Amino acid sequence: MSNDLLGLFLSHNFYEKNRHLIAMDFFENEAKKIWRSIELGHARYGRDLTPAEVEQVLFSEFRTMTSSQKQAMMMLTRTLSNDIGEDVAEDVLRDQFKVYFGRQLADLGIKMMDNKVNDLTKVNELLGKYEQNFMPKETIQEIKHDVASLLHSTKDVSKYKWNLKGLREICAGIGPSTFSAVFALVETGKTAFLISTLFGPDGFLNQGAKVMILGNEEPVERTALRAVSSFTGMTDKEIANDTITAHNQWDVYSSQCVFLNTDEVSSMEELDQLLAKHKPDVLGIDQLDKMQVGGNHARDDIRLGEIYRTARTLSKKHQCAIIGVSQANAEADGRTVLRFTQMAGARVGKAAEADLIIGIGKETEEGGSDNGLRHIYVSKNKLGGKHGTCTTVIKPEVSRYVD
Repeated sequence: MSNDLLGLFLSHNFYEKNRHLIAMDFFENEAKKIWRSIELGHARYGRDLTPAEVEQVLFSEFRTMTSSQKQAMMMLTRTLSNDIGEDVAEDVLRDQFKVYFGRQLADLGIKMMDNKVNDLTKVNELLGKYEQNFMPKETIQEIKHDVASLLHSTKDVSKYKWNLKGLREICAGIGPSTFSAVFALVETGKTAFLISTLFGPDGFLNQGAKVMILGNEEPVERTALRAVSSFTGMTDKEIANDTITAHNQWDVYSSQCVFLNTDEVSSMEELDQLLAKHKPDVLGIDQLDKMQVGGNHARDDIRLGEIYRTARTLSKKHQCAIIGVSQANAEADGRTVLRFTQMAGARVGKAAEADLIIGIGKETEEGGSDNGLRHIYVSKNKLGGKHGTCTTVIKPEVSRYVD
């Protein structure tokens, strides 16, 4: 790839629109380092970059370069330009990517002929991963912007209402194509919040949503039993003593539920296929940070940012409300109000992708006792604009949060 094309990626807008068309194989050895520095620069700062800034990021990341190597890199970074029009550049990139994709597909075909690949899963993954990259421009449709259509689309954003009154006053709910992140410290009740939201009284299940949970925080069978408990209000012991009552209550809605284990669905690419198969209205991932995503990532915060970006993309592609659960970092210890900057492994990559971010804090009592109070703080809200805190009570024996 020429420096003229590479220089266009200094624009944050051009980078966001076209980074999916870039493969590392496009670059020679030294240009790979420049591209990696451009990626890091956009991930860190989220704005347009200058050649000098790319140079500083590069020297910070690749500290073992000799003086002569640094001099050579300076010559390359300082010749980055954007003289080519963006429309021409996008066409050239798309053509280059088609060649790259064709080689990947051909290599996969050879492996199938040699019995190194024995099913079509890899082919489907490849096609699913890149099908949007070849979308002809003439298929892009303008949105309907009459007042009735705009009001309807805004209403869909909060189609499924939160079953906590305090939270509902801050953000009415979530809907198709929304991506929410929920985080807290260990032993706070993250999974209980997700279960209560989906399966508790007046939860999304009761509202008619088809719900799917992807679990790796605990055995998914345990998550499913907790869902029954939250739905029925019966403890594990009560369910064991009166299985028929629990079954009769749960069975009415059980066909609306899908429970999956991330040991079998570990990657975002596999999740894409399962969303197409099951078509849930709401998906909860517990925990999202443990999912795998394709590509090479210089640091873990960049990998996490890509996982969250992919979750956002899948929510739009499948018209599904996705809720990702994750951990808070050590700064959240002892705090009741948790901001998105206190998400584990976060710089800005995770927070930038979510429409809604909810932190769950709890008070530290003397002797380590738990008073059952949970403080839910909305620190990012693109679904209504309001921010704030509501206090709730957790009932862990039935996996419910109550006002």
